[in-house]
Amino acid sequence: MAQTRPPVKTVLARQSFRLLGWVAPPLAAAWAYRLWYSTRRFRESEHDKRWRQQAQLQTLDYRHGKIAVYRWGEADRPVVICVHGWNGRASQFATMIPVLLKSGYQVVAFDAPGHGKSQGDSTNIFRISEVLKTVTEPYADVQAIISHSFGGMVVAYAIKHLGLPVQKLVMIASPISTHYLLDMFAQSLSINSRVMAHLERMVRHEFGQDVFEKISAEQNLKNSKLPILLIHDKQDKAVSWRNSERIVAAAGNAVAVYTEGHGHRRLLRDRKLIKKIVQFIKTGMVVA
Repeated sequence: MAQTRPPVKTVLARQSFRLLGWVAPPLAAAWAYRLWYSTRRFRESEHDKRWRQQAQLQTLDYRHGKIAVYRWGEADRPVVICVHGWNGRASQFATMIPVLLKSGYQVVAFDAPGHGKSQGDSTNIFRISEVLKTVTEPYADVQAIISHSFGGMVVAYAIKHLGLPVQKLVMIASPISTHYLLDMFAQSLSINSRVMAHLERMVRHEFGQDVFEKISAEQNLKNSKLPILLIHDKQDKAVSWRNSERIVAAAGNAVAVYTEGHGHRRLLRDRKLIKKIVQFIKTGMVVA
């Protein structure tokens, strides 16, 4: 099978980083630092758009820009919060929403800063976590949070450091740490180790020397008694399933479901997996 060629922008960026990383590592690191926090908006499918338009929309005034918050279902029902990943959007959970509504829940989701219909073109885990905590505060009965990809790290951080209340957690294709993501970032753009060392120092200077330990999902969920369901595909090329394996080993009450052939995003649309998620939210168990 022929491999897909990378976009021209990616090829040019790789060539530029190879050259700049050799002659001026600090300058290359400054460029990489901006790219690292920048976000992109991808095309929304018609199916996802229809479900987004059916939601009750609220605009949250956040200090870094307005945030789009969506709610589906009756207001007196228990709540399930959905948290999307980097460069994602709330409507990616569209296939899950009708199943959750039929199962007796209301669903709340938001576009993170710099994502979807929310304002901005960059963000970080701390900003998204603050928004998640604010979105969650009005609801007294949050039965579960369902996260995808980077959203899992956001939720784990908010639980440990912001006291986010939740009864069950579902993590779909979640990475364990920023170090893992930085390694993937460096590989994708051919950024050398000297540049990445400069970049890491910049991150520690802005957010603290312990920043990588503080935002590690593996550390934030270590010995947690919170019931956690992890779902990961063994052919996921964006985030290796070994990340979920390590979270299961670290957490005190976690179970994993591994799939074959779903990749990184199709997990969100698989109806058999959605059924398992709803079973877990209702009972705390996963039925084979």
